[in-house]
Amino acid sequence: MQSPPTGRARIGVDIGGTFTDLVWVDETTGAVRVGKLLTTSTTVVGPRAARLNLLAGPFP
Repeated sequence: MQSPPTGRARIGVDIGGTFTDLVWVDETTGAVRVGKLLTTSTTVVGPRAARLNLLAGPFP
């Protein structure tokens, strides 16, 4: 199991027609985590939701 990112981080979210892509970069360690979720009409993605999804991992 991968350790959760710590310290300061940057989150990127790209909401597309089919998938929502998530990227987390831990600025302290340089660790990068990525995720891909199916986009639906009820998809709610913001910094908090992205963080929770990335910490939950793993992703395809």
